[in-house]
Amino acid sequence: MSQRLLKVALFSLVSSLLLLMITLPLIAMLYLSGIQYHSRWQVILFIFIIAAIDLIAECVGKMVVEGFTYLCSWNSRISLIFRYILDFFLTLFITHYIDEWYPGIILSNVGEITFSILILIFTAVLEMNTNDKKEA
Repeated sequence: MSQRLLKVALFSLVSSLLLLMITLPLIAMLYLSGIQYHSRWQVILFIFIIAAIDLIAECVGKMVVEGFTYLCSWNSRISLIFRYILDFFLTLFITHYIDEWYPGIILSNVGEITFSILILIFTAVLEMNTNDKKEA
């Protein structure tokens, strides 16, 4: 019985730490962009809503970029620039829409743009790290 209780406690502790490690950088980005909120749980829910919708937008964005690359015979550099521009505007649109819809969070227009730029930089750094690990 105590082994099972210990496993459950350890699992809940590890899952809570993982959740904190995932959301902490995003909360820091929102703090830098000037967020106003009523509770921390609303910020976490706000982040998860943005992440869920952004995941769908990321898939659609990749299909659009691949389609334009194929149809217009773009090289990889133009394709990468187009993908980052599209990703920025999709993140900005999603952030603005969720900010207007969700009552517990208030972001200014400058905050939305700052948050979108920070998300773009965060995504680019993560992609560079995964590409470096694939090459090694």
